Amino acid sequence: MEQEEVDYSKLPLEERIVHKVWKARQGAYEELYKTFTNSPDENSECFQPFLRNPELLRKIVIDSNVVAQESGLNALLAFLEFGGTNACIKTRNAVVPSICEKGLSSSRAGTKQKSIDALLWYIELDTPNVKC
Repeated sequence: MEQEEVDYSKLPLEERIVHKVWKARQGAYEELYKTFTNSPDENSECFQPFLRNPELLRKIVIDSNVVAQESGLNALLAFLEFGGTNACIKTRNAVVPSICEKGLSSSRAGTKQKSIDALLWYIELDTPNVKC
């Protein structure tokens, strides 16, 4: 008996991000990447769910499936590149420790490199706490 392929793209994006099936999560991460890269500016609505709840990005970074995790890190890179300083400041506390813990220790070279790139984006976009 042939099993039918389920179309997860019909589910809401936020539901797919935390779905138990890794292919659903990976599809969501790929959609996020496209959405972020096509956003008109850093104030676009596509960034808002992650600015309100940075925990969603943390879950993407620590995905249990290595293939989905790498796609998720790609989405994070687009989020930082197109979301700007505000995206960095509002998500760094939730995301950076997870990148260090799970991304840098990955056995996949692509995941390690994307983790390093994400950390470099956080460094570049961060604003120091200057006290005069």
